[in-house]
Amino acid sequence: MNQYLSRSYEEKDLYETLKPHFYDLDLFCDAHYNCTKLENSPLPADEQVIHELEEMLKAPWLPLYIEKLIKLVHRTLMRERLAHRRDARNLRENIVKQKEEYWRGSSKYPKLRVITYLLYHFPVYFCQFQYLLLDTLKGGMLTTKMSIVDVGSGPGTITLSTIDFLQKLLSVYSKKGIDIKLNIKIDSIEKVKENIDCYNELTSLYLSKHQLENASITLNQPVYAPLEKAQPVVGADLIIFSNVLAEMSSPHAERAELWKSSHQEA
Repeated sequence: MNQYLSRSYEEKDLYETLKPHFYDLDLFCDAHYNCTKLENSPLPADEQVIHELEEMLKAPWLPLYIEKLIKLVHRTLMRERLAHRRDARNLRENIVKQKEEYWRGSSKYPKLRVITYLLYHFPVYFCQFQYLLLDTLKGGMLTTKMSIVDVGSGPGTITLSTIDFLQKLLSVYSKKGIDIKLNIKIDSIEKVKENIDCYNELTSLYLSKHQLENASITLNQPVYAPLEKAQPVVGADLIIFSNVLAEMSSPHAERAELWKSSHQEA
């Protein structure tokens, strides 16, 4: 490419510049910048692959590197708070308040709420979602190229759970001698700025230290907007709503239809 540019660039610089376009170009580039064209096909889900994954998920736990990331972000957020002893009490109180607000349909996410979510809700939802991904794999609905939308992403629970699941899946394929390369794009929508800040920090820290060898992961900047006002992501293969539909002010019967109709119009 350098012969078409005004100056020469290192391969690493070209790679970082062009990486956001790999998904649309159906390209996979390895760590040595060797690029190949990928065809979209269902991910192998034979009995041995499923058995290995089920063994991995049998005793759900938060991976140590995810736990360390949460602790790092937690310490950063806690520094902005008052005395530790008072905050320990506040954390307990905020877990209760967060649940009360949620069931009243008036969830709020100041920094302390983000901390309580990371400590209390994140590990559960992280593990639960991987079981849903396993069922989706069994149903033949996961493919080598996917556009995923994390709606109401919060601090990145579903996004990180998805990437970790794909890492587990690729490790199974490697063990079985199955050559699979993934081209994944993840978009997210979130209405709370504090959650987006946490999302960006957690995902960037994760990807900087855990590059998936046989996967190209394009992680776009979260869209800062409520679901009702967010522009639909065209061509999405998998859309995860988490708990966001329960937080909408629309009547129950209209909540899913609101998002569905906006996609149809797009």
